[in-house]
Amino acid sequence: MNYVDVLVTLTSLIEVAFVALVLPMNPTLFRLLRIGKLARALRMVTMTSVLSSLQLLIKCLSASLDMLFWTFCLLTFLQCVAGMVVSTLCREYVNDLNQDLSKREEVYRYYGTFSRTFLTMFEILFANWSPPCRALVDHVSEWFSLFFLVYRCIIGFAVRLGGSEAKVHGHSPYACCLSALAVP
Repeated sequence: MNYVDVLVTLTSLIEVAFVALVLPMNPTLFRLLRIGKLARALRMVTMTSVLSSLQLLIKCLSASLDMLFWTFCLLTFLQCVAGMVVSTLCREYVNDLNQDLSKREEVYRYYGTFSRTFLTMFEILFANWSPPCRALVDHVSEWFSLFFLVYRCIIGFAVRLGGSEAKVHGHSPYACCLSALAVP
């Protein structure tokens, strides 16, 4: 980590000394590398028995990384599939020149491209799902209300129940943490 400090200091000195010199990278990025020094502080946490609750929290988070990764992968896959279905169903409406332009733009804003649809599907599951849902229900078809209710219930409950099921079958990261802390 001392080498990182030296590198950051040197790039900062070069930037200050030669204001006209254009570096190939932004020196601020090198300054951000210093955040890695916080890892030393986390090692100190394991040495202190006073912070046992923080130690438990850190162990639980590190034990749950595997489950978090696979949950994220599964959710991303399901979001992509559902998004592609909705986007395909909306394409005809967005391209229809007989429809009102402002309504088509609203639908396009949520479902016009893959990246917009992908973001909208995450928003529907985790945030305010009413505006994207209303854009389709009000302008395209009322049948989308059924799609969104089923989508929210199945995906949302599957995520919540999947975590509960993992705990029941002994795959809970917290059980690993507690057993790790029980050993002196």
